[in-house]
Amino acid sequence: MKKLLALLAASSITTVMSAGAAMAQSYPASVVGTWTIVANNTQAFTFTVQSQSSDSPCAQITGVIGAPNDGLAGYYCPATGAVSFLRNSSNTGATFQVYNGQLSFAGTETYLTGSFTNYGGNNTGAFSFSAQLP
Repeated sequence: MKKLLALLAASSITTVMSAGAAMAQSYPASVVGTWTIVANNTQAFTFTVQSQSSDSPCAQITGVIGAPNDGLAGYYCPATGAVSFLRNSSNTGATFQVYNGQLSFAGTETYLTGSFTNYGGNNTGAFSFSAQLP
């Protein structure tokens, strides 16, 4: 019985240590860079996060998105991997898309998946997107 308890205790410690290692994964410190994105099954296009503030717990991000270089403004929370940003028309400044997503854990490539809402025109609605930062 003592051997069985010792074995169970050793097994539990190993499990806890393994879980601790898995929980130690973290999200990237920064999302600055040029991302490749596919939104609502469109052709891939890019968006660039040009700056990220040092605010905590969530940093403000700014940049450009799409060929007309529409403005991008939002936030990134490094502790949770949450990302949210607005796409503002380069012509009028009006917001016409809102993106909300979740980053992958830090690695050689970073992935962002989520949904966006499009306002106006024939394509009003909510759609999925995925993006990659090499």
